[in-house]
Amino acid sequence: MDGQSLAPGEELVRTLEAAPAILADLVRQIPRKRLEVRRRPDFWTILDHIHHPAEAQPMLLGRLERF
Repeated sequence: MDGQSLAPGEELVRTLEAAPAILADLVRQIPRKRLEVRRRPDFWTILDHIHHPAEAQPMLLGRLERF
């Protein structure tokens, strides 16, 4: 940072904007087969966890827009 304080919420926005690249870098290090492992039949895989926010985002955005 350049020593200037961020406006309220700006740090959160910057963090959220960086999240996809950070997640992509982490996932690239995991073998594909490991991403698809289900520890138990009712557990999500790593890929399930990764895809969930993208699938849920339209619903969440709709809820936020109603406020």
